[in-house]
Amino acid sequence: MGHDLIVGGTGMLKQVSVWLASQGRKVTIIGRNQEKFKKIQNSAANPENLYFLNVDYYDINPFTDHLIKTIKKHGPFDRAVVWMRSSAKESLQKLVDILSSTTEHQWSLFHVLGSSASRPLSNRQPECPVNVDYHQVILGFEIQNNGESRWLTHDEISNGVIHAMKNKDRTSIIGQVEPWSMRPEY
Repeated sequence: MGHDLIVGGTGMLKQVSVWLASQGRKVTIIGRNQEKFKKIQNSAANPENLYFLNVDYYDINPFTDHLIKTIKKHGPFDRAVVWMRSSAKESLQKLVDILSSTTEHQWSLFHVLGSSASRPLSNRQPECPVNVDYHQVILGFEIQNNGESRWLTHDEISNGVIHAMKNKDRTSIIGQVEPWSMRPEY
């Protein structure tokens, strides 16, 4: 049984968490809301495969401690799906370093990024050791029939991430990122 780590798995990546658990994989979800996790457990076909780490990834020391304890208890991760804010660069690098140092095998990182990652000079890729199979999933937007644009829904994001994982795409764009001038305002 494989072991996946999901950051953002109680929010916009909720369906990714449920899908991975349904595949018979162990799924550890990092979040800050136990109630959201319980709802995921209640909707999952295999709730016994879901584990919750109640930790804020900005708080580096507890974040690190929780990752290491989880690996000791449930085994190393062979895949991580990570949605972290760009301001959490140190946390992302710490995650990569810990997961890389706790396995002898190749593991996959599906790094979910906002639309600005599609712009030149905006690469936020962490430094990856040789045992990391790195993939970028860039979230775009949708232009509707009326000519207005909107951000992607959680379902669209989850479906796009699952598609990228199944196809093992190096770089995926969910929705569109051009024309950039049509990007919705926050």
